[in-house]
This record gives sequence, structure tokens and C-alpha cells, in this order.
Amino acid sequence: MSLSIAFIGRQTHVKTQSDVYLIELMKQHGETTVFRREDQGNNELAAKVNLLKPDLVLFFQERPSWTHHLLKIKSKHFVWLPMWDGFKGLDFRKRLAYKFFKLKVISHCLKVHEYLDGIGIGSLYAQYFMEPDFKQEYHDAGPYTFLLWQRCDSIDMNYLLKIVGAENVKKIIYKGNQPDQSIPAGIEVEVIKHWLEEEEYTELIKSADYFIAPRKKEGIGMSFIKALSHGVPVIAFDEATMNEYVVPDVNGYLCDENPIQGLKSPRALSEGLQKHYTEGYNRWRSMENSLLDFIFNHKNNG
Repeated sequence: MSLSIAFIGRQTHVKTQSDVYLIELMKQHGETTVFRREDQGNNELAAKVNLLKPDLVLFFQERPSWTHHLLKIKSKHFVWLPMWDGFKGLDFRKRLAYKFFKLKVISHCLKVHEYLDGIGIGSLYAQYFMEPDFKQEYHDAGPYTFLLWQRCDSIDMNYLLKIVGAENVKKIIYKGNQPDQSIPAGIEVEVIKHWLEEEEYTELIKSADYFIAPRKKEGIGMSFIKALSHGVPVIAFDEATMNEYVVPDVNGYLCDENPIQGLKSPRALSEGLQKHYTEGYNRWRSMENSLLDFIFNHKNNG
């Protein structure tokens, strides 16, 4: 008998496709209905989910509410996958509620996992890696092309030039609105204002020498994980989840507001990057059975 699965996510992930990997995994194991949290109020959402009589209710990023979700949705099998951006500590009542309802947690972020374990809510730590498709050509000398997808006001072209040095920049591929910033002479700027199809975006990533992680902290970090999966080294702020993936001088650099010292060429990093990423991807694939067992086994992990 096929399982009935209710997947509760956010509307923003339709565009970013951050939850596609998990939706597709659920569809392999049961009839999965996707709900977007912003599309209806709490009572309407609970009523629609209850019509399914779900065997499993999975919350992606959206924290399940004790009163609006756990009490009203008629299922005793709840799983939550939180993200580090926007993550807040749980007060005493939420801790009790989550334990009472035997809520399971999958953590793609080590920081989230350690916090939840520390307060007695067991989580399964599973660092996510998408399938690798490494680029074949790497430059062995600068100046370089940098891909900057601006999603944070403080991570802009001025930030890029400061941390890598203008002398290392040949071209900036800038995804966002037209930047109102002065750029040193000799640096080419390509501005992309529209949303790109997957294949087009993949080619854009592979055309870059370095990818600039667009935020100061991430939920999972699909944007920079995708860059790494294509063999492009990442420059990121030293915060979760970036610092759980990026190893300085191996697959990129971690920084704050200070310039990076001794920026290596993408070719010099390519071997270490591909080895490190392949090992991570193999770990992810090897734990798929234990992940599925954790999700579908009705025994609580905590």
C-alpha cells in the first residue's frame, strides 16, 4: 500500500527549487502532495492536509506550530527539516510539545543539529550534496571571472573588490539589479536581471572562476553547493552553513571583511575541490537508506 505524504514548504522555494531534491525523494516512496505555507491560513492548511489522511507530514524549513499544526493535523508522524537562516531557539513549551508529538528532525546544518541534540531533541545530521558535474577547464593565472548573485546588501561588488583585490578581477558576472557602484577601469561587468533556466544558469556558473556566496548565513546553501558541484571554488562569509562546506585553500575561501591573502588559481584548487566534493557526495548517497529509515520508521529518534 502506497504511503500518503504531505509536504509543507514555502512559496519562495518554488523559484529557488531548494526543496526539489526532497520532494522527489518522497515521491519515490509514497504519494506526495505539496502545500505552500503562504497559500492558505493555518486552519485551511490543516483541513486540506487532513483530507489526505497522511501517514507522514514533512515540514521543510517552516517550523511546525504546536497549536496550528501538531494539534490540528491528524497524523502522529511528523518530520521537520529546519534551516540555519531564520532559525531560533526553542522555548520550554515548544521543547515539551515537540517531544510529546515525537517530532523528528533532519538537520543539514551541523549548528542546528548540535543545538537540538543539546536540548534533548534528537536529530539526524545529513549534510546534503547534489550530484557532481565538474567543469573541465580551469584558469591557472589571474585576473579571474567572479560570479556574484547578490541577495544580501552587504555582499556587493565593493565587498568583492575589497576581499579579492581589484588586480585579481577581470570580469564580474552580476546577478541582480543594475549596481550603483563605481568599478575600476578595465574590469568588465555583465549584469543579469532576469531569472535563468536551469541549463542556462549551469553554463553561467561553469563560465566563472570563482563563485561568491550571496548571503552571510544560509539555510542549506543550494546556491554555493551547486557551484561546488560544478567544480567552481567558493568565496564565502565564515558562517554556517558555508563554513561546513568550504575548506580554505582546498575548495575556496572563508572570510569576513578582510582581504584574502594568497588567492590561489582555480586550477590549483581544482583537484582538492573535486576530491572533497566527491567524498561528500558519496557520504550523502551512502546514508540514503538510513535517512529514509529515519523518516519512515515511526519510532522516534530522540
